[in-house]
Amino acid sequence: MCMVVNLIRARDIDLDIVSRIKKLQKDKGLNMAQFASTTKVSRSTLYSIYGRDSEPTVRTVTTIASAFGMTFQEFCCEGYVPPGLTEKEKQVLEYFRDVGEKSQDVVLMLLEHLVMADKEKNN
Repeated sequence: MCMVVNLIRARDIDLDIVSRIKKLQKDKGLNMAQFASTTKVSRSTLYSIYGRDSEPTVRTVTTIASAFGMTFQEFCCEGYVPPGLTEKEKQVLEYFRDVGEKSQDVVLMLLEHLVMADKEKNN
């Protein structure tokens, strides 16, 4: 299981968190106003975090993560792969993470249809 450090104010953790926040904003293609609106975190707070004037709190990181359907742990542990997965499962997860939300929805629908077809075939 991914271990999340509780002391988010530790400098090395803080740098990773700020980089992760910036990456999320860039990946979503949002300017600062859009990102602030989506996450419900004020622009002044984001500018302060980005400028390293203040460190992100657990509450702020949780709020940002939640706005994009992630838990605090998922946000902090990007790339985490649960133990016990086969190589094929790891590959599927890696590809799934690399595509956009619409493509993920298509993949999920396809998997649902495949599972239903296999169940019907086995009955």
